[in-house]
Amino acid sequence: MRVMLGYDPSEDDAYKVARFSIERRASSPVRVSPIVLSDLQRALLYTRPTGRCDGQLWDAISCAPMSSEFAISRFFIPFLVDSDDDEWVLFADSDIVCFEDISKIFELTDSSKAIMVVKHVMVGEVGRKKVNKLQSNYPFKNWSSVMLFNVKHPANKRLTIEYLNSAPGRELHSFAWLDHGLIGELPPRWNWLIGIENQPPDLAIAHFTLGGPWLDGWQEAPHDGLWLEKKAEYDIAIAAQDAEQVTFREPRCEKCGSLIISESIHRKECPARLP
Repeated sequence: MRVMLGYDPSEDDAYKVARFSIERRASSPVRVSPIVLSDLQRALLYTRPTGRCDGQLWDAISCAPMSSEFAISRFFIPFLVDSDDDEWVLFADSDIVCFEDISKIFELTDSSKAIMVVKHVMVGEVGRKKVNKLQSNYPFKNWSSVMLFNVKHPANKRLTIEYLNSAPGRELHSFAWLDHGLIGELPPRWNWLIGIENQPPDLAIAHFTLGGPWLDGWQEAPHDGLWLEKKAEYDIAIAAQDAEQVTFREPRCEKCGSLIISESIHRKECPARLP
């Protein structure tokens, strides 16, 4: 099983807890990797002009703020998968906690679909989140925050590097490259938007889309305990050096020692130049 989590260095604790919560419950081998914006930029995959406005990331093509470094980079997943064995890749934002065996979401895959998501009903969210970060409202908001990505589906071939680096973010998050009949539906339990939706029965993934207690300046909120309890489990496991549950097994280059998220990217930037 292949899982890619969005990564933002300003929310490192969120990523660690999200990853831990997935690996802790997985009944089958799962490879969890971060999508790191600077890696894609160094490999010249991600060339979108990106700057900062009022201290927040800004995407010039969209003329809009980005609430995280992985706002757009998540759609580059087809270019980050090297193994022919990976037909489906699960993407999730880093501000999630998993309470279910992640293999169960892969049991829901439908090969006729290009993408599978929880189809949230758009609600009038506040204009800011995550301790005063601007956010944009758009159709299909939050659908792309947890998605099963069928990387071998012919329709996803339309996600070319040229398109990914020129389309406005709202177009990508609305899956504009797809006929909407190719967007499959996941049960709500796989992406509960905390503070926006009612908690579904048999919760699988809790998504702290508005922010959480790992953020500096965060104001205490009703469901913070879900994240704090998982963080405490993580800290205990790290302290106990529980290698089976905590050691992150990212593959490393034998020549330069760097972590390898995608071999196709690493071949271009490895100081030792992989053959």
